[in-house]
Parts: sequence; structure tokens; C-alpha cells
Amino acid sequence: MKVVIVGNSGHKNYVLDAFSPAFSIEGVAPGVEGESMDSLMGDPRIDCPLYADWHALLDRVNPDLVVNNTWYGRAAAVTAESLKRGIHVFAEKPLAGSLEELDEIRRLWRKGSAVLGGMFGISYSAPFVTLREYLKSEGIGRLRMINARKSYKLGERPEFYKHRDTYTGTIPWVGSHGVDWILRYSGKRILEGYALHSTEENCGHGDLELTALCSYLLEDGIQASLSIDYCRPGAASTHGDDRLRLAGTEGVLEIREGRVFLIDSGEEREMPLLPAESVFSSFLQACLSTESGRIWGDHALSVSEICLKSRDAADGCRRFTL
Repeated sequence: MKVVIVGNSGHKNYVLDAFSPAFSIEGVAPGVEGESMDSLMGDPRIDCPLYADWHALLDRVNPDLVVNNTWYGRAAAVTAESLKRGIHVFAEKPLAGSLEELDEIRRLWRKGSAVLGGMFGISYSAPFVTLREYLKSEGIGRLRMINARKSYKLGERPEFYKHRDTYTGTIPWVGSHGVDWILRYSGKRILEGYALHSTEENCGHGDLELTALCSYLLEDGIQASLSIDYCRPGAASTHGDDRLRLAGTEGVLEIREGRVFLIDSGEEREMPLLPAESVFSSFLQACLSTESGRIWGDHALSVSEICLKSRDAADGCRRFTL
């Protein structure tokens, strides 16, 4: 499969770490003017031409798959054009910076046969694979509540993070992982929600929201919360702190500090971690299957819609429905 990479601003390592005979990277290009490609072209795993313009890249390579890795608020144009050409798209999240752009991507995806997927790589890490497989085999009874948490170090972010139109917002960018978990591990739709966010104390990062809080009502009366922040201290041992708690009628399953714990009728116990999986390898498999390909697209579009509606609701401290 011929693959090209547009942009150098997101999780390119999902692709680079998955190198296999199943695909080859045939070219790269910036997604926007001024986007530095230095770190990508300096990677020893990259041995392909650098194009000055992504339109020329698509024209000359005619790829099977585009990895859309540019500024998050500018990514919709690349995805839309790729779908128009019938090219599969593995995209950073959110898929668009506005609901209007997202509607156009949904229309193009439904009209064609290309597979569309989001870079939800955390769900393929060892703790989340372990949680997923336990839920399949045993479960915790009827799920009643989900608590998700995303915390990152702020550091000094690139300039495009400081502007809503190029960053999209902390709920769509960071919070998309939490929304992914809520949908993925509940198997239910979000019906309505309420959200808050704040740019206060963001150390000169402009529009970037330092903190955000979302609450959701799912089908079957399941309640979910999602907290997001860039408040993780610089001295912390890891850049991020991802936590997830699923509370059911017969037990509680938790991910914390990279470990998985089960509390049920017996004593609390730590679950042995299963091996991590590759999100990009899984996406390549989806490109070969009509059924799983549609699931990937539906999920990425749903996560993006919820995140954008949550962000817009947080601007006005109001509720929203789906």
C-alpha cells in the first residue's frame, strides 16, 4: 500500500513505529505554509521525497492512503480532498475544526468507499488493551458510570497551539481520547452533555484552554465525566497521566499510572498487562474490510462531533444534545 504523510505536527510515530512490508511511505509534504518538516525528514526511517505542496504530493504519488498529520485546525482540507480522490485517510483528531467542516467530511465519506480513521493510539496501549479484553471475557456487570482523566505537562507549545483556528481547542485535541474511551468501552451513544473550559493561567499560550471539564449522559442512563488539564508538573515522571474508571453493578475496573485494577466481590487486584497493539496496523487491516472500515469512520466522526459540540458548549457554559 502506497502511503504519504501530510504534516509533521501530530502522532507520526503511530505510522513510523508500525513499519512492515504491508506499506511503503512514498512521499511527505507540509499541510500548511510554514509547517516545519525537519524532524520528520531527519528520521532515519524516512527515505522518500519531500514535496513543497501536499496537492502536488497527491497528484504525483497517487497514494492509497494519506496520513493527515498537519495542524489540527487545518487538517479538514487535506481529509476532504483525499476522500474526494477515493484515498483512505488516517487522520489526527479532531477530524475538523468546525461542525460545518465535519459535515462536509461526513458527506464525502458516505458518498465514497475510502476508509477514514482517527489516531486514537492510546486505546491500543497495554493498559487499554487489557481493559478491553477483560470487559469482553468477564465484565463488571451493568455499566453505570465512567470517569476519564487526561492530564499533560504544558511546557512550551508550538505557536499554532495558541490560536483556536489552528489548534481547535483542548477539548477536541486532548479530550478526544477521553471521548474515544467513553464510547469505545461503553458501547453506547452519548445523548447530551455539558462542558466548561478556561484559558486562565496558561502561561502565555493565547487561546489554549489550560483546563476543561465535560459531563455526559449516555444511553441506558449511564453517566460519564471527562476532566482535561495541562497542569501536570514538569517534575512528573511521565508527560501524561491517563486514567479511566468504569463502575458497574458487579465491580469497578480502573486504569491508573499505567496499570489496571479490578475491584469486585473479592479483594482489589492488579490485572496482568497484555501486549500493546499498533493502531496503524489495525487501521491498515480495516482498509481491507468494508465492515470494519465503516466502523472506523463512524467512530472517528462521532468522537469529533462530540468534541466540537462540547467545545462550543463550553464557550457558553451550556448544555448540548446529539
